[in-house]
Amino acid sequence: MKIAGQLRWMAWAAPVLLVLALMVPAGAQAAPLARGLTTTQADAPLGPLAITMEGGMAIIGGGAKCSLGFNLRQGTTKVFVTAGHCAETSYSWYSNSGVFLGYRVGSSFPGNDYGLIRSGNSSVSWPSSVHLYPGSQPITSIGTPSGYEEV
Repeated sequence: MKIAGQLRWMAWAAPVLLVLALMVPAGAQAAPLARGLTTTQADAPLGPLAITMEGGMAIIGGGAKCSLGFNLRQGTTKVFVTAGHCAETSYSWYSNSGVFLGYRVGSSFPGNDYGLIRSGNSSVSWPSSVHLYPGSQPITSIGTPSGYEEV
C-alpha cells in the first residue's frame, strides 16, 4: 500500500490485543482501510526509511535470498558485490526487510561467479564494513592473500 509516496507502520501484540498504527504524511488523505483502524497525521513530512547495508547481510531478489559480499564505489557510483549465481536471478534487489536496494549492472556465472548491484536508493547507507551479528568490522585495506594466510 502506498499513501502519498510514503508510509510508516508499526504493530505490536498484547496477549489479546493487536494494535496497528498507520501514520500518513501531513496533508495526505488515507482511504478507510478496515473497521477499527484509524490513521494519525504526521507532525512533519516523513523522510525515507534509512537503513545500513554491510557485507554479510541478506539481500533478496527474484525469489532468491543471498548475501551482500561487500560495498564499493565506481567513481561516485555506489555498488555492492554478491555472487554471480545470485545476481543473475533478479534485476531488482531488496533488503531482508523489503527496502529497495538497487539494480543488477553486471554479473558473471558460470566462470568468475560475481555480481554487481548499483545502489538505487539514496536512503541506504553503504559503509565499508562487514556485519558480525552483533556489531561490525570495518574494511580498512585490500590485498591478495598468499597460501595459508589468514584473512
